[in-house]
Amino acid sequence: TDASHQHSNFRFATIGALILYGDVPGMEKILRDGLQYFAAQIAPYTEGEGETEGPSYGESRLRGISWSVAALQIAFDFPFSDLPSYKRILRFFAELTPVGEKVCWFGDSFNDHFEYGNLYRALTIFAALGNDSELQWRADRGQPELIAEEFSPIGDAGDWFSPPMLFHYYPRVKPTPPKNVTVTRVCYDAGFVIHHSNSFDYKKNVGFVFKCSPQGKTNHCHGDQGSFSLYAYGRVIATNTGHYHGTDGEYGSPHDKYYYKDTVSKNSLLINGFSQAHANAKNPVEGQIIAFYEDGNLTYAAGSFANTYPPEAGAIRVIRHILEVKNRYFVIFDEIIAKEPSTFTFLYHAPPPPLPPRGATSIESFSGGRLDYTVSGLKVRFVMVTEGIESKHEPRSIGVDGKDYTNIMKLSSNMNFQFYNKEKKSNQTFLVVIFPYFDNPPNIERIDDTHVRVEYDGTVDIIGFEPNLNKITVKTLQET
Repeated sequence: TDASHQHSNFRFATIGALILYGDVPGMEKILRDGLQYFAAQIAPYTEGEGETEGPSYGESRLRGISWSVAALQIAFDFPFSDLPSYKRILRFFAELTPVGEKVCWFGDSFNDHFEYGNLYRALTIFAALGNDSELQWRADRGQPELIAEEFSPIGDAGDWFSPPMLFHYYPRVKPTPPKNVTVTRVCYDAGFVIHHSNSFDYKKNVGFVFKCSPQGKTNHCHGDQGSFSLYAYGRVIATNTGHYHGTDGEYGSPHDKYYYKDTVSKNSLLINGFSQAHANAKNPVEGQIIAFYEDGNLTYAAGSFANTYPPEAGAIRVIRHILEVKNRYFVIFDEIIAKEPSTFTFLYHAPPPPLPPRGATSIESFSGGRLDYTVSGLKVRFVMVTEGIESKHEPRSIGVDGKDYTNIMKLSSNMNFQFYNKEKKSNQTFLVVIFPYFDNPPNIERIDDTHVRVEYDGTVDIIGFEPNLNKITVKTLQET
């Protein structure tokens, strides 16, 4: 599918599938695909307007599906919420947003209260229909001032159903704390990995969203394959940039086409200056999640996206690995092979400084491959371990067309960084450590271009990537 409008249609298809087929095996893939794309819309911090069309966009769709099912359940007197597939929907969405998080830090709106209100309404309806006390706990804990708020239908198809009517038939559930603190969702079909180390409290959460999607770059989908957003302790520390609205930033505007939707505004890669190509029938481009692993200490994913670049870029192999270590810090490792010696650019964007709730972002130091900055009092150390790399800080938001879009709604980030190889090569790796902290800074030392030593709080981690062996090693040494 191309564009988010199909996602809107899917909510009604989901309702129909639940009514007509329940858990018939043939419907499994339809339900799974739809859930994944809805998840992509709802996941915080992914500013892309395609699968994620701004978190506000996804929240309204979730609200629509919950209200419509509630209305049908009452009208037909059939317990759709008792179906195992519907219970999966409840649980799937319940855990996507850490408790208390303002899901619309980025995207189409800055009215956080309203956007969390959408999520709260949807979760509360889901909880009532499914008699799910854990779901209600997440909703109430996340936004206590909304608990007593009067519900009213607002502006979306399916909103003709009034939630007060729901509670006449299905009383509000008494909340109880959930059991699962850490939540990870791997959406292979939609091409997302969403990880929260602490879904109970966003202020304690360290996590990421990683995208490598078969959607490719289409009408509503950005050139953001292989991109990531990082967050820690209630702050966004790395994000895709740009904005959907504004006099010169609206849909189809130069800002929309040449900056906001382009790879240059994403935490991804340029190859010989080329961004990812637009997909069409003659040029099908797609990314793919190719690996995932998780245990108590590590959350790892990898994505392949070489064919998302135009043929003239000469990309043969582009694989990005993302690793979260002990719910403390992140390691990125890129493998890139091109047909001929090329320049490869690692793009990194921190949140823009001026607007709440993003908080005050400032650069403390920047030299070579080392960057230290703060986000609302949280310190972040970025170290490009790879040798032979040059870097630059771009305080303006320059589109792929060479124009300056910094002042479009004054929303574009001035925290844009580029890291690239000094000498052209046909084979390049990037190894990066990104460590958020409050007090004691980590010591990050290069061992070689594929291994790094990270020392913090009396602990030493040795992390290595072996591309030829498809192997990653993590060794921890305890120091006295």
